[in-house]
Amino acid sequence: MPKFKVSGSHTETMIEIAIEQMTIEAEYIFARANLEIAKLEAEGISTAVATSSVATTFANKEAFMSAWMRRNKGLVNELHSKMVATPITEFSKKNKKAKYQWVLDGGANHCGSCVEVNSLGVATMEEIINVGYGLPREGYTICNVGCRCMLEKAS
Repeated sequence: MPKFKVSGSHTETMIEIAIEQMTIEAEYIFARANLEIAKLEAEGISTAVATSSVATTFANKEAFMSAWMRRNKGLVNELHSKMVATPITEFSKKNKKAKYQWVLDGGANHCGSCVEVNSLGVATMEEIINVGYGLPREGYTICNVGCRCMLEKAS
């Protein structure tokens, strides 16, 4: 059974873009926090109290902090999905008659989508796609990009 190694400039570029996006968003949060601290200091509040207050507000109450965390998780999940699904998709385009097995992750609770596709047994890529859930980790199964299943080439 061949193993698919994800490497090369496309993968490196995806990782670099994800890191850059997260860095820009983190810098924005720090800049906003520093502005809030400066505003409180201008009102006569000590730096220590202002910093503590802003940190507590950002950590516990700010909706954008939660959104930032969700966005970063989304970026990582999207990157993960592309790095898992892309190699086997490219292989299957060149080997249309190749057969695959949807392999359930041994340590996970499985959604109905993954169980259904796994029940096909050994199948062509077309047969797997026709079930309607895409490939593992692409985000079309009930478990979405949280999927931990793999698609392996059958021997």
